[in-house]
Amino acid sequence: MKVLEKELEQIYNDVFFFVVSGINNEEIAKDITQSVMESACKNISKLRKKDAFKAWVMQIARNKINDHYRKMNKVLIQYDDISSKKIEELSIEEVDVEDVKADILQKLIHEEDMINIMLALERLEKKYQDVIRLNIICEYNLIDTAEALNQNINTVRTWSARGLVKLREEFEKIEAGNSK
Repeated sequence: MKVLEKELEQIYNDVFFFVVSGINNEEIAKDITQSVMESACKNISKLRKKDAFKAWVMQIARNKINDHYRKMNKVLIQYDDISSKKIEELSIEEVDVEDVKADILQKLIHEEDMINIMLALERLEKKYQDVIRLNIICEYNLIDTAEALNQNINTVRTWSARGLVKLREEFEKIEAGNSK
């Protein structure tokens, strides 16, 4: 048990950072991080590969964040609310990336929207395509996405936010019937 505690201590800050970036509330993030650590201890026997320990704990964290949003019935940014703003006036800081992700995932549920989202994704620069595919479609966290792309996490976070805004723009164009 001491070895497990030591490994959890080593990744605690990474888990906390991941959770706080998903929740945007330090107090709630502390509670969720504690819950993640407890779940990891309780379910350690389910870990298949010891070298995948950190990724496994991060997946637990992702699940806990999703549970939090389900419990809170978080109100999503309505599609029209953000599209009514002129995109030039919209700064990245104004966009709640988790809300945009949830909105896009909600759109993926509908087959017609899925096709339009994939067409919109193809119109983006490759760096935005790669980040969105890994982060949203493959459900990699930003840390794993940054590692997979061999990029700094802050760069990936910026590409993700900008890419999601650009994806929404392209999606709106396709929905409106504009080919370009």
